[in-house]
Amino acid sequence: MESNVGSYPSYSWKSIWCARGLLEQGIGWRVGSGHSINIWNDAWIVGQGNGRVNSVGFKTHFSKVSDLIDQDTCSWKEHIVRQLFTAKQADRILCMPLSSSASTDSLIWRCNKSGLYSIHSGYNFLINSSPELDEESDHQSANRNKSFSMPYGHLRYHPKLKPPSRDL
Repeated sequence: MESNVGSYPSYSWKSIWCARGLLEQGIGWRVGSGHSINIWNDAWIVGQGNGRVNSVGFKTHFSKVSDLIDQDTCSWKEHIVRQLFTAKQADRILCMPLSSSASTDSLIWRCNKSGLYSIHSGYNFLINSSPELDEESDHQSANRNKSFSMPYGHLRYHPKLKPPSRDL
């Protein structure tokens, strides 16, 4: 994700480069062995939120998720997890299943169950994370949509999009 747009980028590359913020917010890790996942910086906790930890006791000698896994029993080291994280996050971590085989960690799209990115899931993520949508109710949105005169007043559009000007 640390790249520049370049001097003469293609339209496709400019589009991908502009969407990297969306990708950074929605990408997370599926825990396998835990050797590739940084505990403190990466999104790896399943469920609501950004997937990153809220630390209770930051311990620098724990840096990888693999430090929280007992490799012999393929289970979480519960005493360490409960010591390092809030109760809510510790419970979420301890509920995450671990593979008994030595599977590798993999990057996934956290915004749908399949873990695969699609334009539809990216769009839904943007819509659902829009602060403007959280601040207004559906009723207010519906009234605002009705305030435009025909021929465009009957069309539904996302609040972030500007309606056509009346000069047309």
